Amino acid sequence: MQFLDDMLDCPIDRPRITETTAFGVAWLAGYTSGLWPGIEGFSNAWQRDRRFVPAMDPETRSACYAAWQASVAATIAQSRPASAAM
Repeated sequence: MQFLDDMLDCPIDRPRITETTAFGVAWLAGYTSGLWPGIEGFSNAWQRDRRFVPAMDPETRSACYAAWQASVAATIAQSRPASAAM
């Protein structure tokens, strides 16, 4: 998560419940059947486990991004059919 945070250059909050999709689906099912309270109750259930803050210097971030772009370009070039390369 720290690497993603460094590359995006913005803070990321990781929730205490990491299965947020399942939690959201369960809440929605309970809400529509009248078992769970309104959105306020759902919002209050969210708690931060950890906050990640950017720690990578801009030069390193740029170098990592350039390397990623080169890897993507190489992958795309390798995935082309042989006839398209000519």
